[in-house]
Amino acid sequence: MHINRQFSVLAVAAGLLLNSGIGNATDVYARKTTAAVSLSATGGTPVTLLSVSVPSGTWKATAKSSVVNFGGGDYARCVITSSTATASTQIDGATSFIGGTLFVATIANVGVITTSATTTFSLKCWHDSSISGLYVDPDAKLIVERVSSGLSNL
Repeated sequence: MHINRQFSVLAVAAGLLLNSGIGNATDVYARKTTAAVSLSATGGTPVTLLSVSVPSGTWKATAKSSVVNFGGGDYARCVITSSTATASTQIDGATSFIGGTLFVATIANVGVITTSATTTFSLKCWHDSSISGLYVDPDAKLIVERVSSGLSNL
């Protein structure tokens, strides 16, 4: 009897592990920068920090970037986009005002999208005004992970 209980516990644990997605390492794609990335001195010009291509499915994309500005104040913007051979979609965007007395702003993005073809997810950042010297600190991240299709309406 004791052996059967142990086997039952192991079977349940194995089933939970398999259903959690942990057993599918290829269902999580993570990228990060290792050096600072300069933003264009021209306002409104997006710079791609990171990209990853994934197969079709339902995906949650999460990103984090710290934009630095030691000059005059400006709005910094970062977005996650998904692009296929035929279309590009903005999944999430966030904005922060930096400069003056606040020199660094950490911008977070998250969104869920269902794709029907191979898709490239990208993290892009820019600022509004035409000033130079803005950059994104090293260690910006883009993580794309497969999720249940029931989450696609978030």
